[in-house]
Amino acid sequence: MSYHSCRLAWRSELALFCLLFLAAAYFQHPEEYDNSASRFYLLSAMVDEGRLDIGSFAGQTVDVAPYAGKTFSNKAIGTPLLAAPAYAFLRKATGLGRGGPLSLEARYVTRVWAVGIPFALQGVVLYRLLLLFGALPGAAFLAALAYGLGTVAWLHATLFSGHQTAASFTFFAFAWLAALTRRPGAGVWGWLGAGLCAGLGALADYLAGWCALVLAVYALGRASRWSQRQAFLGGLAVCAGVLAAYNAACFGSPFTLAYVHMGRHFAAGTGQGIFGVGWPRADALLGVLASPARGVFFIMPVLLSCLPGFVAMLGRPRLRAEGWVCLAVAGGLVLVNAGYFSWQGGWTFGPRYVVCALPFLVLPAAFAFDRLWFFPLFLLSAGQIFSAVAVTPNVPEYVRNPLVETMRPLWGYGAGALNLGLGLGFVGVWAALPLWAAVGALAWWGWPGGKWEVGRRAWRWVYGLGFAAVVLSLASLRSPSAGKVHACNAKLLRDMHAQVPGDALNEAAAREARLAQEDGEGRFLSEGAR
Repeated sequence: MSYHSCRLAWRSELALFCLLFLAAAYFQHPEEYDNSASRFYLLSAMVDEGRLDIGSFAGQTVDVAPYAGKTFSNKAIGTPLLAAPAYAFLRKATGLGRGGPLSLEARYVTRVWAVGIPFALQGVVLYRLLLLFGALPGAAFLAALAYGLGTVAWLHATLFSGHQTAASFTFFAFAWLAALTRRPGAGVWGWLGAGLCAGLGALADYLAGWCALVLAVYALGRASRWSQRQAFLGGLAVCAGVLAAYNAACFGSPFTLAYVHMGRHFAAGTGQGIFGVGWPRADALLGVLASPARGVFFIMPVLLSCLPGFVAMLGRPRLRAEGWVCLAVAGGLVLVNAGYFSWQGGWTFGPRYVVCALPFLVLPAAFAFDRLWFFPLFLLSAGQIFSAVAVTPNVPEYVRNPLVETMRPLWGYGAGALNLGLGLGFVGVWAALPLWAAVGALAWWGWPGGKWEVGRRAWRWVYGLGFAAVVLSLASLRSPSAGKVHACNAKLLRDMHAQVPGDALNEAAAREARLAQEDGEGRFLSEGAR
């Protein structure tokens, strides 16, 4: 590689890291709903109280696992463990320690540490891996942008949900393995590191255990020596040992997951199949792929390019094994999501159970970007994701069109996430101006140049049909019960008002509550989020 090419690659990587780090760090959602709150409670219990049960927060979340008279979190432990050093430092060595446990500032810093930084690094790793696979530099750069700004990975990078941390470390493991298999003489330490990354991904989100299994098959099949295989499995075993020790300390057995002791809200569902996962259902599969509230290809139509992208990867002998890994990871998680008893994922936007699959969909997409349709599909994706990032990530499953029925009215009331633009004195829609100005400048500075489109025109009708379907559905689709939607909006506004000074949001919540009662849906005003 020439000096000029090395300098351009370095600049592109630095631009991607800064851009994605800023995207993750720019926002902070003031309210923590159960999925992230339960993880924060475990973090505080470990650092502030030196114990594993979250009894001090009893009654503040439904995401619990009661056992032997104690209350434990029912969430995966990886993200709290990763955040613990940063949170402990903040509590004991800085002024944030005087603000009480889990202050807004402490939650922000620990979330950026455990989620935002790995997210930004993942963009760089994706770019490097695509170059290793022979992708055009421009296509690799656009793929990293599409992943970071055009998928719900961005949304989960602003949350302590664990899904994005799992996605980052799972992909680190895959990229590390892909590089190692191209260096047969590589030592065992790299294989051990890849195993640790795969294991940490599974610790952060137990669904990523499927990803770890696929990567284990890939590693065992591609390694050239038994010592390499043993090192990878050893890395996985270390993380499995951490989980076993946690299970034994909390539930009396190293083989008992928290899901076995789920609270009454979820006990019936998780008793079905394997931890709540049965055979995929057609309606759920359609919802996971194409619904406005949870659909992969509806909310993130830029991922439509992965369809011809898989064909392209599987057609190249040099990339065939990696293509099958991507297909197995993504396809497996989609099918698991479609078979889960609560496939919608509770109060969320987008398919949160397939967040780990997203980088494995973006990667093949880079081999099929189309000059005519890439930017329209990317902007349509980024616009939907930005709405959730800037307003709220929490939307119940009965809201069929979250952007129009929840995001737009809440934005009109002045509700939304706290952000750096507000701190700089910008208000309303202008608060996002510094972010997009910085994103544009960094993308321009880091652009590697050259040709980037590689798609076949035969797929353009698919992209056009997908684009039209998304736009028409957003314009026409509405929930059957407007009252339920108003009740949802009232709750979201009340919760934001509890964290943000002023009466404007409280008045807006009262207005939405009146609309819900007028529609006969007042009983939903007290519904909680999950």
